[in-house]
Amino acid sequence: MLLPPASHSSGSHSSGSSRFGRKRRRLRKLAVVCRILSALCVVGALAIFASSFFVASGMRGKEVALRQRKVSAVFFAVSPTLLVLGVGFDWWKHRFYGRGQRRHSDASDHGHGNGQSAGAAHAADLPSR
Repeated sequence: MLLPPASHSSGSHSSGSSRFGRKRRRLRKLAVVCRILSALCVVGALAIFASSFFVASGMRGKEVALRQRKVSAVFFAVSPTLLVLGVGFDWWKHRFYGRGQRRHSDASDHGHGNGQSAGAAHAADLPSR
């Protein structure tokens, strides 16, 4: 297994790792876990429901099949709840922690946040000799 670079595994954090970033990542992980659990609940419900038809006949078999169908219904009921919870975590992340930093800025964004006017030329844009 590959190990992460030493600069990332050390105790000091880079300037990119902030409390906001950690909270965003935590919420994103919770959202993904909720969605995966939702999908697993649907798959499990379908498997349990399908297996209820292959139970041996008889009084005991009918009770087991009925219980399996009830458990399947519970899994089906929990699945949308987990899905909504995952969407809610994503909404919470975007609402309170933003969408994260852009890695590459557009060429039109270079002068707008630095106190320069929108029409001011950059040194790189000026013609060379």
